[in-house]
Amino acid sequence: MTSLMVCKYPDVFAAAAAWCPITDFRAWHAQQNGYAPHVEAVCGGKPGQSPEVDFEYTRRSPRTFITNAANCRLLIGHGDKDYTILVEQSWNTYARLKPLPQHGVVFHSWSAGHQDKTAEGLDWASQFVLPAEPPRRLDIVTDEAKAYFWLHLTPAGPLVLGKCTAVLVRRGDAVSAKETAPETKLTVHAEGLAEASVDLGALGLPAPAELPEGCEVNGSHLRIVVGGEGGLYE
Repeated sequence: MTSLMVCKYPDVFAAAAAWCPITDFRAWHAQQNGYAPHVEAVCGGKPGQSPEVDFEYTRRSPRTFITNAANCRLLIGHGDKDYTILVEQSWNTYARLKPLPQHGVVFHSWSAGHQDKTAEGLDWASQFVLPAEPPRRLDIVTDEAKAYFWLHLTPAGPLVLGKCTAVLVRRGDAVSAKETAPETKLTVHAEGLAEASVDLGALGLPAPAELPEGCEVNGSHLRIVVGGEGGLYE
């Protein structure tokens, strides 16, 4: 639940520590360690039984949404002798962040079974506060219509994961060792979404003079009508 809450509300939590977490419900069901009937009860059946059941396994798994936590501090700790929830669950989830080298997630493993280090986790989390400036890059996956920082996403359907990578480069930002950005540019890549909305006010951006097709400005919000097929908007 700690991992999932941080992924669902990365703008609320400055830091959190999750010990020996379930991050993939399919993998935990496949262990057949006695908990499989309980997993089936909450997900509505076994994996592969129906699209609805499969989506429940997906949406209850923090691994699905782990890139959402890239802009907060999440410590994932897992004993390497845990036979209730295998340590590979945590490692394989952490590995999904490899394409995002600036992420704030930490993986920690030690010689132990299914146990936590509560005091150590609280001490670690207490170092951090919410940053004053909004993040420049968001890599969001969502199963529901909701806001993440300055981005609001609406999936294209009830059994669809909406995905969006939004990157803001401000004029003067270093884009290479010898080059800076000549202008401020917001790039939004969306898929599986009905629409996306960018809070320009939260970013301190004016309404753009020219808009890509499918975009409109309503007050301080830039609305992008995606329509499910996906697209790149600049």
